Amino acid sequence: NVLGSMKDIETSRKAFAQAAVVSPNDVESYLRSGNSYLFSEPKDFHKAEYFFEQAVNLQSNNPWLHINLGDAHRAQLNLNASLSDYTRASILDPNHDIAFTKKGHVNTFLGNFEQARKDFDYAARVGSEVSANFNQNYKAFTFIYDNKLDKSIDMLTQHLKSIEKSSVEEHQKTQAKVFTVSNMTQVALAQNNLESAQKYIDLRRKLVEQQLTNVENDNLKRTLRASHHFLQGRLENKKGNYSGALASADKMHLLLTSLKDERKYEDYFELQGLISMSKEQWSQALSHFERSNNDKLTVKFNKAVAYEKVGDRKNAYALYQAVRDYNFNSVDFAILRNQARNKLMEAGTIVTSID
Repeated sequence: NVLGSMKDIETSRKAFAQAAVVSPNDVESYLRSGNSYLFSEPKDFHKAEYFFEQAVNLQSNNPWLHINLGDAHRAQLNLNASLSDYTRASILDPNHDIAFTKKGHVNTFLGNFEQARKDFDYAARVGSEVSANFNQNYKAFTFIYDNKLDKSIDMLTQHLKSIEKSSVEEHQKTQAKVFTVSNMTQVALAQNNLESAQKYIDLRRKLVEQQLTNVENDNLKRTLRASHHFLQGRLENKKGNYSGALASADKMHLLLTSLKDERKYEDYFELQGLISMSKEQWSQALSHFERSNNDKLTVKFNKAVAYEKVGDRKNAYALYQAVRDYNFNSVDFAILRNQARNKLMEAGTIVTSID
C-alpha cells in the first residue's frame, strides 16, 4: 500500500502477489491487486477481473467483492456481465444501497430506463439521505439519456424542493442543493434554455456563498468563485456575447492567479476554447483545449469537434469513441453520450478503422 501511494506500482504489485503466496486464502491481497490494475497505471482490466474472481471464489457471499468484479467488467464495456455482478450483490445484501446504485447505472447505460429508476429509488430508500440525493439526481439523468431533457429538469426541480424537508444537517442540505442546481444548469445550457440557465447559475452562486460563510481556506474560496464565472462565461458565450464571456474568463484568471497549483487554469482554458469554437477559430480552440483538463468529458467532446472541423478525423473519432465508452454516470455523460454515439454512427467505416 505504501509503495502504491509512492507511485511505485510495479513493486507494489509484486508485494501484493507475495502476500497471496504467503496467505492464499486471504481475499485482501487479491482485492488490492484487482484495485491496482483497475485504477493505477499501467491499467489492465483483464488482470483486475482475474484477481477479483479469485476473491469472489474465496468469499462468494461477500457483496462488495461482486461489486468490485462488476466494476472490472464495466471497465471492459461488458455491461451485461457487470449487471449480473451488481444484481448478485444486491441479492446477497438487499440493504446495500451501492449495489442498487451501480445496478441503476448499468441499466441506464443499457437503456433499461424504467428498471434503472426503480434501482435508484430503492437505493435512495435503503441508503443514507446523503446518498439519496445522488440517487435522485441519477434517476433524473435517465431522462437525459432518453432524450427527454424537460422531464429531467422537472424531476430535478421537484427534488430540489424536497431537499429542504430532509433531516440532514444544514451544510449537507446546501451541498445537496449545489449538486442538484449544478446539474440543472448543465441541462439548461445543453437545451439552450438561457433564461433558465441564468436563474440556476444565480441560485448556485447564492448557495456556494452560503457554503463559504464558514470556510477559512482562501484557495477553496477562490476556486469555487471561479467556478461561478466559468458557468457564467459559458452562458454568455451561448448568447453570442463574446466580450462578456471573455470578461468571465478574466475574472477566473484573476481569482486563480495566487493558487500554487500547476493545473489551476484548466477550466479557464476550457472556457477560452469554447469561445474560440463559437468564433469558428478551430485551431485556436485546440490550442486552448490542450491546456485544459483532457480527462474531462466536455473537453474530450469539444476537442473532438474541433479536430473534425480542421479535418483530423482520426483524432476526432478516437475522442468521440472515448466519450461514448466512458460509462461513469454524470450529467456530462448523460448529455454527451448520445451525441458522441451519433457522430460515430455517421462516421461508419472511419470508426471501424479506429477500432
